[in-house]
Amino acid sequence: MENAEIYKEYKETMEALTACLKSLRSYEDQMVLAASDDDSEKLEDLVNKTQPDLLRFRGLDAERDRLEKALGIAGLPFSELLEKPELNEETRAGLAPILENLSRELMLFQESRENADRIMKVRLLNVNQILENQPLPKPFHETRA
Repeated sequence: MENAEIYKEYKETMEALTACLKSLRSYEDQMVLAASDDDSEKLEDLVNKTQPDLLRFRGLDAERDRLEKALGIAGLPFSELLEKPELNEETRAGLAPILENLSRELMLFQESRENADRIMKVRLLNVNQILENQPLPKPFHETRA
């Protein structure tokens, strides 16, 4: 496969990754709301709905990795990728906004994930406090008549 074709496939994969991350971020935001409302049913439903997108994300990330290896750009930050001299202007111009959008979505996803983690930690702390205030159950042999 020619580099131009691989870059085209890479571009399409990065666009799909961006869309998938946007969807996952939406789920994360909804999970934060469900957790803050203490709505465990909605939270469980959202976790189940997220699974196909997570699998799709993993597949796209593996495809991205394969394409980056084929292009010899594995491990390069996006900024360095765009500065590669062998990139023609058309490819560079096509990739720049896609990589910028992906970077933004990654940052927003990380923020959503951090918010979700904070809410979950607060909920776990609340559960622990409730459990600490509960009397300890009697051992089984002490409850027999």
